[in-house]
Amino acid sequence: MANIGDIVKVNRKGLYYHYGILSGNDRVIHYTGINEDIPESLEQVYIIETSLSVFLKGGVLEVDDLDYDREECIKTARSFLGQNKFYGSYYNVISNNCEHFAYYCATKEHKSSQVNNVLNIIKSIFK
Repeated sequence: MANIGDIVKVNRKGLYYHYGILSGNDRVIHYTGINEDIPESLEQVYIIETSLSVFLKGGVLEVDDLDYDREECIKTARSFLGQNKFYGSYYNVISNNCEHFAYYCATKEHKSSQVNNVLNIIKSIFK
């Protein structure tokens, strides 16, 4: 069961997770392209609030279990609504993605475990 202010995610065809913040009334604030998670032009990625069904695109909702102030998280997420830059730059799958946004809103840390996992795999291959 998800609660308002939770970091939520949905698996995209086993390739990656798309992240957002559950903002209430079955709505999610997330860093995404209007019609797809990663559009052709990265300048077309915005922080928007959509319905949960648009966020899920038929996928299954998952919740990251962390201890943080959910009210402050939503407030932070809402402060970025409509912007196409976050953390000083446009969307970048490696350095500034939807997971970075969600975790920043919750913890004020700009991080992505998905990116870190991929980078660790690459490092282990080239040791």
